[in-house]
Amino acid sequence: MRVLIKNAGAAVLAWIVMAVAVFAGHALAWVGMGVDLSFQPDSWSPSALWLAVSVAIGLGAAVLGGVVCAKTAPDRRTVWALAGLVFVLGVLAALVPEASVVEGPRPAAVSMMEAMNNAQSPRWYVWLNPLIGAAGALVGGGLVHGKRVG
Repeated sequence: MRVLIKNAGAAVLAWIVMAVAVFAGHALAWVGMGVDLSFQPDSWSPSALWLAVSVAIGLGAAVLGGVVCAKTAPDRRTVWALAGLVFVLGVLAALVPEASVVEGPRPAAVSMMEAMNNAQSPRWYVWLNPLIGAAGALVGGGLVHGKRVG
């Protein structure tokens, strides 16, 4: 029972680390890129550059989460549990219907909160996130435990 609790705690800690890293990475990207590089002109659709940076942030955060999980869990297979958790939560998030679309062109000045609330990510990107997260967690765990996790 004690090992189970430690494994669950390691997976939850790793998931929290991933979430914080994703938020911090996107906040830094927003500050560095600004509105014009983050969105397509006059649109709430993210630019190709933003999507590429976002994929890199997500992958980096997932690898970090896998490392944290592998280093803190007593059972090497816990990284697989983390990958499963990330995948399931990502699929559930992808299944949630998009918020209502903002009418009209995007204003020139947009706050980070407005961008987070109104960005209209392509569906392929929303469905790619669970795969990136799960794969990144397994890669991170593999960095700690060698090539094979589990």
